[in-house]
Amino acid sequence: MRKLEQYQPEKQKKGEQTGLISVIVTVYNIREYLPKAVDSILSSTYQNLEVLLIDDGSTDGSERICDEYAKKDGRVRVVHQKNGGAYSARNTGLLEAKGDYLTFVDGDDWIEPQMYETLLAAMMEQDADLAVCRYRKIYENRRVDLSTPMAAVFEGQELLAKYLEEDEADPNSKNDFGMNIIPALLRDGRKMYAYRFAGYWRDVGTIDSLWEANMEVLDPENSGIDIFDEKWKIYSRNPVLPPQKIGPRAVVQDSLVTEGCKIYGNVHHSVLSAGVVVEEGATVEDAVLMDGVVVKAGAVVKRCILAEDVVVGAGARVGGDGPIAHVGTGLTVGAGATVKEGAKVFESVKEGMEVC
Repeated sequence: MRKLEQYQPEKQKKGEQTGLISVIVTVYNIREYLPKAVDSILSSTYQNLEVLLIDDGSTDGSERICDEYAKKDGRVRVVHQKNGGAYSARNTGLLEAKGDYLTFVDGDDWIEPQMYETLLAAMMEQDADLAVCRYRKIYENRRVDLSTPMAAVFEGQELLAKYLEEDEADPNSKNDFGMNIIPALLRDGRKMYAYRFAGYWRDVGTIDSLWEANMEVLDPENSGIDIFDEKWKIYSRNPVLPPQKIGPRAVVQDSLVTEGCKIYGNVHHSVLSAGVVVEEGATVEDAVLMDGVVVKAGAVVKRCILAEDVVVGAGARVGGDGPIAHVGTGLTVGAGATVKEGAKVFESVKEGMEVC
């Protein structure tokens, strides 16, 4: 990897922008964010773009916004498809793309005007296959600035496992690939080879995408991710726990159950991390349960993510048939309480309460 500090390309005139860049934008129910994303792309100083808006079955009006942009700007093409998740939308974009270069933008992000011009100039100047840049994380009340005026050009890859293990052992690390691993590689002068990647792609930056990623693990034939394939290189932290315990009246179907889990109830099409307990009479369906979650007797958990050490009380209900619900780390959902579909819970829920 070569880091081009304070990199400024020579300004290209519009007629010199001959390489077509295909910008693949995944869209699913992001009506309030989508216009800013698309406007930022169309305002790019590099104008020779093909903007592919892949509508992944939106129902909130995002699909109409896509069509409106296609009418206003000839560089925009829209593909409407049945909801299949972000990986499916990206793969559709890859099949539709006609450009010489490929890039992805999530529909709730936006880009800086010079980004494509800078990255493409870096690739051409350095005769590289891939260029990347930093980014900013924007929250409602704060901004984490991870941007820098540089272009990083990838040349090779080595010792990735070593760096991951060292980073995992560092108590001061955030264990983030972009914030910790890449800077460590740069610090040591390491090189990484970059190849165009046409396989599995998953961005897990949102609750919905995290849920989708876990569900895709259960469907390797369609998702392309098979964690039991010996060719996959998986680096993970594994707790030392006893084997799983499946009770005599438990029912477990089409699920991944990690070490240390104790299952006495019903689990269907779900991913259970280490040390999860599902008591007798409880039901877990289409759900992702992180380490240490406890689902008490008679509780129903469906289409949701329960973060580490969540306790769902007896007879409580979390989630439903609609949008993904989420309960934050270490919280308790009291006995008989209800957390409705799509709800995001950041405080414990008292017994019998309802959270929408």
